[in-house]
Amino acid sequence: MSVLQFAERGFLARAEDQCVLIGEGPVDQPITGIVRLDRIPDAASFGVIRVEKLPCGLSIQLPDSTVVYAQQSFSAREAKSQRCDVLILAPGVSDEKAVKVAKPKLAILQNSTLDRSREIQRKTGIQTIVANAGTVINLAAYSARSGQTRLV
Repeated sequence: MSVLQFAERGFLARAEDQCVLIGEGPVDQPITGIVRLDRIPDAASFGVIRVEKLPCGLSIQLPDSTVVYAQQSFSAREAKSQRCDVLILAPGVSDEKAVKVAKPKLAILQNSTLDRSREIQRKTGIQTIVANAGTVINLAAYSARSGQTRLV
């Protein structure tokens, strides 16, 4: 079961017994690894969690889903090449176009408004939610899991 837990300036990606902090805490649990948003590695593995740098941010591959965290706007070509189950948009990223092109199963607007998420969901048909500090999202509960499980 994969879970995302949001903090003020980052989030935790949890899968099995691994927990990776993306950005900055605070967090209240043991952390397997930390990926700072100002120094994203080209690729890093933390047990069952793999992180890869993208032009727009980073990709987090969990055992049952792929999450893309977009720190900046990205082109339609980049979005199509980065298939993801979950798309997390940092504050300030142009959201509606990104969601429409990437076509994730779940879009998460970080530190946005409920009205904005409803508007995007209505226009794109893609489930869109808001995540603020303290929000915990079980990806299985939102049907954001891949149809196929990735072989490790």
